[in-house]
Amino acid sequence: MTEHLETWLAERQTDSSRTALPSFVEKELRAFLRCGILSEGFTLIHCDVCQEDVPVGYSCKCRGFCPSCGAKRMSETVVHLTENVLPYAPYRQWVVTFPHALRFWMATSRKLTNIVHKIVTRLIMLYYSAVAEELEIKDAIPGGMTFIQRFGNALNLHLHYHIITLDGVYSVAGGTPVFYHIRGPTDEEVGQIVEAIANAVIKKLRDKGYLSKEADEVDLPSCVDKIFQDSSQLTSATFASNTMKIAFGERAGQKVRRIGRGFGYEGELPLVKDSRCSSINGFTIHANRYVGQQEREKLQDLIGYAARSAFSHKRLSLKDPQNPAGDLVYELKTPWADGTSAILLSHAELFEKLVALIPPPYIHQTRYFGIFSSHNKWRRKIVLKPHVKKGFVASQDEQGKSERLSWSRLLRKVFKIDLTICQVCGSKISTVNCTVITSHQQIKAVLSLLAITYHPPPIKPARLTVHAFDFDQRQDEKQDL
Repeated sequence: MTEHLETWLAERQTDSSRTALPSFVEKELRAFLRCGILSEGFTLIHCDVCQEDVPVGYSCKCRGFCPSCGAKRMSETVVHLTENVLPYAPYRQWVVTFPHALRFWMATSRKLTNIVHKIVTRLIMLYYSAVAEELEIKDAIPGGMTFIQRFGNALNLHLHYHIITLDGVYSVAGGTPVFYHIRGPTDEEVGQIVEAIANAVIKKLRDKGYLSKEADEVDLPSCVDKIFQDSSQLTSATFASNTMKIAFGERAGQKVRRIGRGFGYEGELPLVKDSRCSSINGFTIHANRYVGQQEREKLQDLIGYAARSAFSHKRLSLKDPQNPAGDLVYELKTPWADGTSAILLSHAELFEKLVALIPPPYIHQTRYFGIFSSHNKWRRKIVLKPHVKKGFVASQDEQGKSERLSWSRLLRKVFKIDLTICQVCGSKISTVNCTVITSHQQIKAVLSLLAITYHPPPIKPARLTVHAFDFDQRQDEKQDL
């Protein structure tokens, strides 16, 4: 990747047919190549017992596709939700997917994403409220959280919702929230919910001008975010990724795999695909995964799956190890029904697919609703530790206080590396013995003492050189002659 990034970015900058990529995309791609590289700076951990020194590189902390940073962010989310937020109660996962055109529109419009999310969560909460009413539970309040995933199995843009709800409701009739467990939905009820979601969303799309009464689609709605209005290259990459096509280069317009269907047809009935899984008009709900009240490890696994990173470098390899500039093979986590087990990408096509997975700035990928909403007055009564914010843990010294969640703890959870314990002698290491190394002179000197190569993997400059010509001036010169 270090040999091809600058060339690909130069090609994008010189593409006069489309406006350039936004700066946050280039920033994230370059930061990814520096992530964990010791020559970019590190923290030096020293053991007083055996005098061992261990350098730990800095993370890029990007939000898009970096596997290591995504794993640490996932771990932080798991710790926060299971230790500070989610009460001991049963939970259910609702995976909601959408038609291909709607995925693209939602990926390019923050406003539409919010509208669809409100419709989906409102109808799921209506199910819990309706069952609670049948059981004569008064003042019932459901609740849950949504993880917005932008990616599919093959590095394709596939915006969908992983919604984790309380499998029950809280009753506040007595002035104190009391939890009531409610049975899971039947296959018929899941079909009714997905049909209600499809009808409500399609109606809203028609009201907003995304769809005509005949269900004809518009190419690009007028209310897309400014970032996509200003960058047609980002829009092209997003659209191509959503439809499993290539946007740039020699294979532009060609398919990576076949495209799924669109919004279906009028009068279509819900199709039961599996237990508690139904589909209609391109909308699908799967609600069969259940976690019991005491199954906290399963809850951690469920949250980790919903909050995972988009890209796995372990599944990426060279097709021909003897040809570093050749095609790349990205293995699918789960093979497709047609037997496909991997996709083939050039280096340029890989960058294109990664670009489409980067969420635009200032867009929250995790959202709370119902009794877990920050606006709900009962939230502080049910969460485990309302005073602890994300990125912090409850203090062991002072009750009611919190302290920042250490990066070493996240490394221990994600990579099984405990930086507070010396890997040589097993002694406890104090944070006082950690030294931040940032200047290039210090970095080079320390790495030299540790017999570690200073030079990072070389990021080669762009191979494409474009010369600017003033065609208007040449035309004027000809006229003068």
